[in-house]
Amino acid sequence: MGDIEKIVGLLENGTAELQCAAAMVLGELGSPSAHKALLKSLKSENETLRLYAVEALGKINAKEAAPHLVPLLANPRLRARVQQVLLSIGDEAVPLLQKHIEKAEPELRRAILEVLGQFKSVDLSETMFDALLDKSVAVARQASEALRMRFAALAGDERARAVKQVSAFLGRKLAPPAVANGLRLLGSLRDGVKTALGFLDAKLDGSVRLAAIEALSAMDASKDADRVVPKLLSALEEESLVSGAVAALAKLPMSKDHADRLLKLLDSRHAAVRLFAIQALGAMGGARAAEGLIEGLFNADRRIAEDAARALQGNKAFAPALVKALAAEEDVGRAFKISGVLRAHREAIDAPTVKAFLAKCLKAHEKRSGTFKVYFEILRSVATAPLRDAILSRGGELMKKRKWEEAERLLQLVSADDIATGGSDFALAEALLVTLRKDIATARLDRSQAVGLFSKLVRRAEFPVLKELEKDAARLGSESLLYLGFVLVERQGAEREFGAGVLRLVAKKFGSSKDGKTAKEKLKSAGA
Repeated sequence: MGDIEKIVGLLENGTAELQCAAAMVLGELGSPSAHKALLKSLKSENETLRLYAVEALGKINAKEAAPHLVPLLANPRLRARVQQVLLSIGDEAVPLLQKHIEKAEPELRRAILEVLGQFKSVDLSETMFDALLDKSVAVARQASEALRMRFAALAGDERARAVKQVSAFLGRKLAPPAVANGLRLLGSLRDGVKTALGFLDAKLDGSVRLAAIEALSAMDASKDADRVVPKLLSALEEESLVSGAVAALAKLPMSKDHADRLLKLLDSRHAAVRLFAIQALGAMGGARAAEGLIEGLFNADRRIAEDAARALQGNKAFAPALVKALAAEEDVGRAFKISGVLRAHREAIDAPTVKAFLAKCLKAHEKRSGTFKVYFEILRSVATAPLRDAILSRGGELMKKRKWEEAERLLQLVSADDIATGGSDFALAEALLVTLRKDIATARLDRSQAVGLFSKLVRRAEFPVLKELEKDAARLGSESLLYLGFVLVERQGAEREFGAGVLRLVAKKFGSSKDGKTAKEKLKSAGA
C-alpha cells in the first residue's frame, strides 16, 4: 500500500484530528487519486474536516469538484472558502452557478448571486435582473447589490446603456419590491430622472414612492426642478416619505412660485419639514419668503428660529421687509427679535429709516412703552450720533418747559460711556441738579449723580461748563447753582476752582437775593 493510500485510509477511518490532518496533507500533495475520498468527506458531520476537504479539492482539481462545492455556499462557515475555490476556476464557473440558481433554496440562491457578482468580465445582466424578481427579499437584494457594484465602474456609453437596461426593467409589470430594487439601481447610476418621476404617483405603493424619491435624491435633477419639486413637496404630506423628500428637496433650487407652498410647510407637524421650509425660503429671497422667515423667528422650535434668523441676516434683500415688520410690531419680545436680526444690515438702515425710528423711539419713551428700548438699541448700534442728538434736542425742549423730571428720564438714555459726550453729560447734570433734594447744610457729603457729572466735566476740561451754566442760570435758578457751588468749593483743585466760579455766578446773577448773599459769604469763608 502506497503513502497516498495510507493517508486516504486515515481520511476515511481515522480520528477526527487525523482526518483533518489527512485532508490537509492530500491537498498539499495534490494527488488526483484522493479526489473521490475528499468528495465523500464533504458530507461529513465534522465541519472542520469539510473545510479542509474544500481547500484540498480546490488545490487538486477545483473545476471537477465545483458541482459538489456549489451547494456548500449555503453553509455560512464554509461559504468564504468555497467562494475562493469557485472564483479560482474563472469564468468557466459561471454556467455551473447559473444552472444551480433555478432549483436552489433562497439562501443558496443568494450566495450564488454573491459569487456571480464578482465575475466582472461576464455579462450577467439577464441573470441579475431575473433575480430582482425573486420572491425572497434577501435574494433580490443580493442581485441588486451585485448589479450596483457592476454599475459603479461604468462610465460614458456603458453607463448610458445600463440606465436603459434598468429603465426597461422598470417598464415591465412588476411587484412593488422589484420596482423598489430597480429604482435603487437607477439611483446608483445617478441618471434617469424621467423614469424615477413616473413612480411618484400617489396611487403607487409607499415603498415604491420612497425608492423613487431616494433615486431622485442621488441624481442631479436641477434641470428638471420644475417637474420634480412639486411632486416632492406633495410627498412631504406623508409620514413615511418625509425624510427622503426633505433630503431630495434640499438639493434642488426653489423658485419664488413655491413660496406660498413653503409658507404652509412652516405649520407642518414635522420639525424636519419646517426646518427645510425655512432654509428654502432663505435661499429664495423675495417679499413672500421674507414674510415666512420673519414669522419663523418666533417658532417654538429653537433650530427653526435660529435658521430663520441666519437666513434673514445673510441676505440684505430682506432688510426692507424687516424694517416694515419692526415698524408694525407692537409686542416687545417679538420686536426685539426682529431688531436683533435687522442690526446685521446696518447699511440698509438709511436716513429716512433712522428718522422714522427716532420718532417711534421718542414717542414710545414718552408713553413709557417697552418698545422704545427696541428702537433705542438698534439706533444705538447703527446711528449713535443721530440718536444722541435727537435725545438732547428733545431733552432741551423739556427743560425749557421746566419739565425737569421728564427731561432727566430721557437724558439718562445717553449717560453710558459709549454714547455720552460732554454736551449730553452737561444736559443730564442740569436736569438732575434741579430735581435733586438740596440742603446746603449737608452739601459737603453729597455723592449724587448730578454733582458727579459736573465733577467729571470739570476734570476733563473739554466742555465749557461754567460758560454754559451762565447761559442757563435763569432757568436753573439760584437754589440749584448755590448748592452746586457749596458742594464743589469744599473740594480740591479744579473742582474747588469751579465751585468758586459757580458761587461767583450766583452772586453776580442773583446778588440782591438771599441766595446771592449766601454765595458771597461762602466765598469769603472758603477763602475763594
